[in-house]
Amino acid sequence: MTEKARRCIDFVLAREGGYVNHPNDPGGETRYGISKRSYPDLDIANLTADQAAAIYERDYYAPMGGDRWPEPLALALLDYAVHSGLKRALRDLAALLDLPRDAPVQEMIERVRTLPDPAVVALQLVIERALFLVRRALAVPGQDVFARGWIARMVELKRAVEAAPGG
Repeated sequence: MTEKARRCIDFVLAREGGYVNHPNDPGGETRYGISKRSYPDLDIANLTADQAAAIYERDYYAPMGGDRWPEPLALALLDYAVHSGLKRALRDLAALLDLPRDAPVQEMIERVRTLPDPAVVALQLVIERALFLVRRALAVPGQDVFARGWIARMVELKRAVEAAPGG
C-alpha cells in the first residue's frame, strides 16, 4: 500500500470506528465501515482494522485510481465512496467536472490535471456530499438520527482535505 493510500484509508478507518449494529442503518452490522449488507460472507464482528484497510484498498481505492488523483481529491473521493458508494462518488465527481456522469475514471483524472487548483474540486465534492447527506437525513425515515454525525464528519473531511499535501 502506498503512503498516500495509507493516509487516505487511515482517515476513513478513524471515522468509521468499531463495531456497530444500529437498527436504522441499512447496511446492518458494520465494523470499520464494512457492512454485512455489502460483505455478507464476512465475519463483521471479528473484522480487524488491517482487514478493513485491505478491503478499502482493493474495492475502493484501487478502482477509483486513488494514487493517480491529487491527495486532497483522493481523500474526498475515497471517504465519499466508502460512506455512500463508489458509483455515486464517481458520478458526482464527474458532474462537478462537467463530464457525463458515467465518464471513465481516466477521463476525470485528465480533466483534473487541467485545473489550476484541484483541491477546490475536492472541497466542492465535500460540499455536494454534505448536501446529499442532509437531503437523505430529511427524506429517508430513520436516517435523521445520523445527520449530526454526518455533518461533523464533513467538517473533519473539509479540514483534512485542506491540510492534505497539494490541498
